Amino acid sequence: MITYILKLILCSALLIGGYLWLLEKEKMHRFNRFFLLFSIACSFIVPLLTFGTVLPTDTLLLVGSHGTPTSPVVPNNAASTPVEANYAGSIVLLVYFAGIAVLAARAISSLYRQYRFIHRQQKVKLGRTTIVLLEQQIIAHSFFNCILINREEYNTSFAGNAIVQHELAHARQKHSIDLLLLELARIVSWFNPCWLLYKKAIQLNHEFLADDVAMAQCADVTAYQHLLLSKVSQASGLSLTSPFNYSITKKRLYMMTKNTSRSNVILKQLSACMLVAVCTLVFSKRSYAQVTSDKSKTTQTASYGSGTTKALLHEYDSVLARMTTTRILKNGRNGTVIDMGKCDMDRMASIYLQMNKEQRDARKKSGVLWSVVLNPPARNHPSSAQWKKWSDAAQYGVWVDDKRIPNKELSKFQPADFALYYVSRLSPNAIKHDKFYVQVDLYTPAYYNKLYANRLKPVS
Repeated sequence: MITYILKLILCSALLIGGYLWLLEKEKMHRFNRFFLLFSIACSFIVPLLTFGTVLPTDTLLLVGSHGTPTSPVVPNNAASTPVEANYAGSIVLLVYFAGIAVLAARAISSLYRQYRFIHRQQKVKLGRTTIVLLEQQIIAHSFFNCILINREEYNTSFAGNAIVQHELAHARQKHSIDLLLLELARIVSWFNPCWLLYKKAIQLNHEFLADDVAMAQCADVTAYQHLLLSKVSQASGLSLTSPFNYSITKKRLYMMTKNTSRSNVILKQLSACMLVAVCTLVFSKRSYAQVTSDKSKTTQTASYGSGTTKALLHEYDSVLARMTTTRILKNGRNGTVIDMGKCDMDRMASIYLQMNKEQRDARKKSGVLWSVVLNPPARNHPSSAQWKKWSDAAQYGVWVDDKRIPNKELSKFQPADFALYYVSRLSPNAIKHDKFYVQVDLYTPAYYNKLYANRLKPVS
């Protein structure tokens, strides 16, 4: 979860930084609007993406001769580890959801107050848009499909028409929806400071788009610019509108006179697309999968090298030993598990490909090439101390012969009644769902025999 949050913040920061540097000052407002909205979605989605890498058969020494076990793994001493409630995690979740609740309540309250205010005012229909006429002095602004404007200003010959055309562009191009989507993103990830930059960028982009429409409708562009300057000292004070202020107006006036060459536009757009690709590569996850061979098909093996040095062989053996652990799987199989994060896969593959046949064979014979042993697991009984702890339903969930039972029913059994047991700690997501921290699986002798009677012989 922490990793996802960090990736979300860094991804959104990189994208908004790239936008401010590459795109904001260029006259390609429709592309910029799409890029900003796409960047918000990208910041949430990219950290969740997983790209798989298929490891060929010639790297068996890296991933095991029979594939990496995918079942949950449990150390034999897991039962002896005391379980403590994760109070820090609970506090963090409480603070997170409290922040969501506060921001959501504030946003809903603001929308409701604005809706009630509009509902009480006189209105004029202008196509699919509603003009809301107000007696008080107010900066004209749009709110979804409504335009709020002072009555006298609306009736003025030029000024009213210029302002109405500007606000009609906001309403018809659904700019309020962009800000609403950003507000939703800010609510669910209120810890991300980059949303403030996104809000300013989106509002400014909306003004550029609306100005293009207004200037196309007005014969006197200079008069329209003077009109904007006269509004700088006023403020609308509404969160889902685009207020006038000196900084924004200055940028708008500059953009009205700016010309951008088509080649520059294409170059900037390609650069923005490359930035998205870089974010996808940097902030997505990687998974590795091995292609298992089919006896009915011909498999391709790596050619042998001329042989590598003793130093590289020692490095290879040391890294492989560090990244593998012998475990007992929940399904009863004994095997070894690889931790892919503890080695440089390219480095290991490079050393392996340098080995000659004798060096590779020596590692197979010494057991460095690991395998999944299909022998039945040794019978073991839980201790009395473990049995006593397992009655705590707040900490443990109990299964007997793969069926969940209430913890209090353990009193009907004795530790000697079972031929095998496994203890596994749940993942954070599973804890949220099941409301306990450790799962206990108990197998009676009859069920043990049923599971392992037809067990295959060990793989050599």
